[in-house]
Amino acid sequence: ADTPAGRAGLQAGDILVKVNGKDVTADQTVSFLVANLQPGARVPVEVLRNGQRVNVNVTLGRRPSETELQKQAQ
Repeated sequence: ADTPAGRAGLQAGDILVKVNGKDVTADQTVSFLVANLQPGARVPVEVLRNGQRVNVNVTLGRRPSETELQKQAQ
C-alpha cells in the first residue's frame, strides 16, 4: 500500500496496458517506458481490471538499488 502503485490505486491483478500514452509490449515493458522519466513525475497509466479499462495517474517513485531489492526479497 505504501508504494507509488498502491497510492495511485493500482490493485493486485491489474494488467498495465499503457504508460504515459504508450502501449506496454514485449519490446516496450513498463520498466523500459518509465526508465527515462523522473521520480516525482505524474504519469497516466491504463490498466485492465476485471475486463474493464481503467485510467489512473501514478506519481513515480525512485527505483530501489539492487542491494535494496535483494534485502526486500529476503
